Amino acid sequence: MNTSIKRLTLAVACVLSGGSACAGGMMDAVMPDYAPHVIGLAVGTVPDYLGSDDNTVGVAPMLRYQFKDSQRFVVLLANELDVNLLNSSSWRAGPVLNYSFGREDVDDSVVDRMKTLDDFLEYGAFVQFVEADPQNKRNRWTLGLTGLMNSEDGNEGYRVRLAGQYFHQMTQAVDLNLGAGMWYADEDWNNYYFGVNAGNVGTSGLPFYSAGSDVNQYFANVSAIVYLSKNWALAGGVRYANIAGDAGDSPLVEGVAGRGSQDQWIAGVGVTYLSW
Repeated sequence: MNTSIKRLTLAVACVLSGGSACAGGMMDAVMPDYAPHVIGLAVGTVPDYLGSDDNTVGVAPMLRYQFKDSQRFVVLLANELDVNLLNSSSWRAGPVLNYSFGREDVDDSVVDRMKTLDDFLEYGAFVQFVEADPQNKRNRWTLGLTGLMNSEDGNEGYRVRLAGQYFHQMTQAVDLNLGAGMWYADEDWNNYYFGVNAGNVGTSGLPFYSAGSDVNQYFANVSAIVYLSKNWALAGGVRYANIAGDAGDSPLVEGVAGRGSQDQWIAGVGVTYLSW
């Protein structure tokens, strides 16, 4: 894939769906997930790579299709595909596919001299509990767990996300969302992105570093959905993430000779069409 296209897609993928290069968790925050059919477009700004202090901008699609007379649905959001197999108003569960971007052609001149990290496909499953006000589905909260395995040779690790979202109708036209969560990754996954060794150091001159298994990110987000009409809505959100544990001590982030930052700010806006 062309590098410029990848970086454009990466920006919104991270803001909206939690792609592996930045691990988000704002999907529900910008998509009205109680509407049966949604199509939209979003733009966002995100760190150049997970742990970077440089930002990039991009555009990506949003799509939700709910099957007739059923609670089952498919959501495609930038680079992530979720399929809910349960016909339940309270529980959602099913497979997840995530096209994960590697790291290449980044703005930091030192990190850019490391060996390129190839893109790869992650696969796994999710489960989510939803509690909605029966009188007003715009008032609801969700709690979900997502597990992903990697298919890339040399990166057979896994990661798990725990995330919650709370929505409340503030006015006739505005919903407010608050969310928080964290990512846990095993040693293989953390070292793929945050480790420095003879196999990936390239000509960067960065000190060698090995990361263990632990929580590598905590995040919180705030967003709003503004309904322009029954069918049209605008959404915008901001997410703060802290690169934690061994990942935060990596030379790619804020360790010795650190090139980036543990503080990761992400912002995005989108427009959606809701079909009832």
